[in-house]
Amino acid sequence: MKLLKVQKLKTNGCINLEDLCVIDIKGDKDKVIQFLQGQITSDINKLELNSCALSSVCNQKGQIVSDFIILCQEDGFKILVNKETSKLLVSDLEPYAKFFGVLFKLSNSKAVGFVNMQSKKSMSLISNDDYALSIGIDESIDKNTISLQDWETANIMTGNLMLEKNELGIYRPSDINYDLLRTSFDKGCFRGQEIVARMKYLGKEKSIFKTFVSKEKIDSLHNTKRVKILREIHSKDKFIYMCIINKDELETLKRESSIYFIK
Repeated sequence: MKLLKVQKLKTNGCINLEDLCVIDIKGDKDKVIQFLQGQITSDINKLELNSCALSSVCNQKGQIVSDFIILCQEDGFKILVNKETSKLLVSDLEPYAKFFGVLFKLSNSKAVGFVNMQSKKSMSLISNDDYALSIGIDESIDKNTISLQDWETANIMTGNLMLEKNELGIYRPSDINYDLLRTSFDKGCFRGQEIVARMKYLGKEKSIFKTFVSKEKIDSLHNTKRVKILREIHSKDKFIYMCIINKDELETLKRESSIYFIK
């Protein structure tokens, strides 16, 4: 496997994330924490004031039914979620929330994404050796300095997949890197936790989640059942892929001179 320089993919800037909405979680603070801790995959007790974390919600079968960013601010917890799937998330949580007196209210707040830069109000989201992503709420920026594709590329290059509506209810955390980025296995029970833990620790993995960059488009990936392409982006003369790959196929791809594996 030869190293492919990906310096050209690096981007610095900010963008209004108009596809996301902010949902305020209302209720007694202790009850809200108790409710969230039993529902979401991340550990709410590790979320400090003015910080955020990637998270998700699973069904009883351990399949992800929503993914989002959870924020802790002075006025309470907030969820940052895709507008297209926000109603699905709320309708999934409401039957459980009512037992804790928890309500959800759509906020007028706006979200801004920052890549390799940060404002005074923004919160660190995810990073690796090449990228640092952060989120701001009610930030004021004069104009977008990066494109939505730049933002999506930065997320992919940090291994952060964000599910689309038609992908909900299909994957378990260990299938798509959510076990590493969005799930705590130390905090105790959450919905679907037993199956999620069993698949991570006892499951026999025939496939693996990988992100890689190629100098050229790999058409053969579309013609094999041993590769499931989740994302394919053409950015700055590079092709970026997020895939679930059969381990045997992975060994074949590693011999391709044009490919550089990120995760």
